[in-house]
Amino acid sequence: MTVSAGSSMRAAMERRDICAVADAFAANAEFHSPLTDKLTFRGREQIAALAGIVLEVFENFRYTDELMGDEDGFLVGRAKVDGLEIEFVDHLRFDGDGRIASITVFFRPLPAASAALRQIGARLGHLAGTLFGLSARQSKNDSLSQAST
Repeated sequence: MTVSAGSSMRAAMERRDICAVADAFAANAEFHSPLTDKLTFRGREQIAALAGIVLEVFENFRYTDELMGDEDGFLVGRAKVDGLEIEFVDHLRFDGDGRIASITVFFRPLPAASAALRQIGARLGHLAGTLFGLSARQSKNDSLSQAST
């Protein structure tokens, strides 16, 4: 039995191995924000940076369940953020080569999700210039306008 890209990503995230996380994704993969459908991270570099931020923000990050098919899969996990328990689901879609083509993340409950998004957003602001070609001010303004739509 072969290991799916989803299972590989799970193991890499649990080992905190960002290079291996990025390798599970297709070169042109997309990460869809849990906050808005107007914010998408594209490519391994952006996804790896985001995974690193997630692992900084989430304490005791662990996956608890996994369901993988040929075309898509789901990872269910738990962590703590600001002392609050957060549950999350990663919906993965695979490309023809078996790599992750897209990931959409869902969080709950709302207080923990808000804390996570606040911390992730603050850290993304610091990376905006180098990773996304934006100044931190542009990134903050764009994020605010996107979040309000």
